[in-house]
Amino acid sequence: MCKQHFAARHSIIRRSLPDGTIVGGTEASIQNYPYQLSLEKLFYHHCGASIISNDWAVTAAHCVHKVSKRLLRVRAGSSFQGDGGSIHYIDTLISHSQFDIESVDYDIALLKVSSPFVFSDKIQPIRLPTQDEELIEGTMGTVTGWGVTKYGDKVASHFLLQLSLPVMDEQQCNVDYKVFGGVTPRMFCAGYSQGGGDVCQGESGGPLMADGELVGIVSWGVDCGKPEYPGVYTRVGVLRDWIREYSGV
Repeated sequence: MCKQHFAARHSIIRRSLPDGTIVGGTEASIQNYPYQLSLEKLFYHHCGASIISNDWAVTAAHCVHKVSKRLLRVRAGSSFQGDGGSIHYIDTLISHSQFDIESVDYDIALLKVSSPFVFSDKIQPIRLPTQDEELIEGTMGTVTGWGVTKYGDKVASHFLLQLSLPVMDEQQCNVDYKVFGGVTPRMFCAGYSQGGGDVCQGESGGPLMADGELVGIVSWGVDCGKPEYPGVYTRVGVLRDWIREYSGV
C-alpha cells in the first residue's frame, strides 16, 4: 500500500468517526462483560480497553498515541460511563513498535495498571486466542462499549452497550476498503453489508469477543453503520506472541 493511501485513510478516519457511537447497540450489564474497561483521559471516557490479567489490559495504539500515561486511567467493574467501579492508574504503557498512525497498522497497546484488578463477578480477564488462531468468516462476535445508539446523535449513552456482528470475508473487506489501500494481515472486518450495525471512535480500543475470546480490538472505519464500509478491527490472534512477550500474559 502506498503512502497516499495511508494518508487518505488517516484523513477519512479522523474526519468521519464521531466520538462514542455503537450504532444499533442495546444496553448490557458489566457482569456479562466483566473484562470491559473504560479508558479515561483527563477523567473522561476516551476509549475502550480489555482486562487480560490482574494487572494488564489491552487497547488500541491509536487511543494512546502521543498521550502521556499520567493523563490516563481505567475504570473497571462498572456498567456506567464515568461512574462506579474501581479506578486504576497506568504504570506502564506499551504501544506496538510498528504501529503507524497513517496506516493504523499494528493498532495495539498494553496498559499495566499501578493497582491490580480485584476479580469479582464484575471484574474478570478475557481469554486470549492462540497465536495465528483462525478467524472464520461468519463467526458471530460481540462488541461492547459506551456511546450513542444512532449515528448523528450528540449525547452518548451512560450505559454499557452491546452489539453482535459477524466476521466478514477478508477478500470482501479488502474490496470495500480498496480506495484506502485495503486492510493488512493485522486487521479484519466485522459487520453487515447492508450497514446498520457498527462502532465508532469513542469505542476504539474496545473488545470484540467471540467464543469467550478477545479476537478483535475496535480500530477504524468510515462513518458508522454505513453500507460497504464495515468496522475494521485489530486481529488479536496475529499479535498474540507480542502480547506475551511484553506482558508475560
